[in-house]
Amino acid sequence: MNYHNLLKFIISEFFSESNFDLHGKLEWLPVSEREKERYFRKRGKELKHQRRKYKISDIYWEKKRTDQTKKKTFFTYHHILISNIDNNGIFFCISDLNLGFGGHKMKYEFSIKNYSETLKIKDLQLFLVDEDMFMIR
Repeated sequence: MNYHNLLKFIISEFFSESNFDLHGKLEWLPVSEREKERYFRKRGKELKHQRRKYKISDIYWEKKRTDQTKKKTFFTYHHILISNIDNNGIFFCISDLNLGFGGHKMKYEFSIKNYSETLKIKDLQLFLVDEDMFMIR
């Protein structure tokens, strides 16, 4: 699956009013032993994966910074990142907005109806399952 084209499709369908500075792909960080133990003590279940901590693995497109934006007294950006698609057609997008000393991170969960690897991006039936603000600056 071409994730860059899928991300462009998602932006046009769900985020048409947003102006992103960076399009990229994310990779979820693995769960540490300490996190697993703490989660098990609190909830009595095993923590298999987490959906909060990530790193940017690929950058597909980045807005060029002009001299005028470099002279600002505070740094602003708005990134959108896409995760790998699970076997059941679930994937996540992260929107990271920073406005100097403020901003937030939003996590959007998407589902693909009747997912298979061979589907064309135009033929995908995408549904926004959940959105969650998981960090406020």
